[in-house]
Amino acid sequence: MRDVPLLSILSSLIVFLRAAAAAADAEPARPADAFVDFVGVNTHLSGNMHPYAAGNPPSLHWGWGLSMERAIAEARKVSGDKPILVTECGYHNRTEEQGHPGVSEAAEAKYLPRLFFVYFNRGMTKAYKYELLDLKPDPGFTDMEKHFGLVRTNGTPKPSFLALKNLLHLLADPGPAAPSSSLAFQLSGATNNMHRTLLQKRDGTFWLALFQEAASYDAKTRRNLEVSRATVTLTLPWPAPEIRLFRPNDSAEPTERIAASSEVKLAVADEILLVEIKPPQPTIRK
Repeated sequence: MRDVPLLSILSSLIVFLRAAAAAADAEPARPADAFVDFVGVNTHLSGNMHPYAAGNPPSLHWGWGLSMERAIAEARKVSGDKPILVTECGYHNRTEEQGHPGVSEAAEAKYLPRLFFVYFNRGMTKAYKYELLDLKPDPGFTDMEKHFGLVRTNGTPKPSFLALKNLLHLLADPGPAAPSSSLAFQLSGATNNMHRTLLQKRDGTFWLALFQEAASYDAKTRRNLEVSRATVTLTLPWPAPEIRLFRPNDSAEPTERIAASSEVKLAVADEILLVEIKPPQPTIRK
């Protein structure tokens, strides 16, 4: 039996203890395809909700002026412990509507992807956007019911259509059911209004979705609001071989690549930022 240097033993022990501590704080990831399957564009034995946000940020208004907690509690009175589906949700673009305020197409493109992440994180079983196509031509924007679509009546896609298309394309991960793991990461800095969702694909790659839950539109003045990007630091338990950043509202292509890093600064706006994190390959001992 050969002698093992004490320094080598201590180094291995430190690595083990660090890994154990990280595992204790790890955040479980959910399968990426679970989110893609979650998003629907309009019959189950389940509860049902129509939590239209009425021109507000997604988490602040769940229909009829109810908070998120109150709306879910009211749904539970009917559905009991059955799963809850959101069978209608979304925004319309008649900005002059008073009772059910609309938002601009630009603001909807920010709100709608956030809306699905809010519902997903709150445990809704599935959510359906109302609706795919604007109901009828209405060039004067006189009827809000004709402007809920992702696509205009002339067949041209709205910005929200493109944002959702890019988001679902990036997170798509078809295949048989596969277990997901966890990731011990930290976010520091301007995290007060930061929402996050950790997903994982079958190849082990983590996808972290981040956004500021801030107002992107002022329904009273009918103006888009400029939200400054918040700087946060993402710290990983190991150097990732590659980190790629995506902004689905703009493109399905990466906006930045970072190699061999365990810490990266992120500028998070009021729209989805996707952070693709490739974990290190396991070391095979000979």
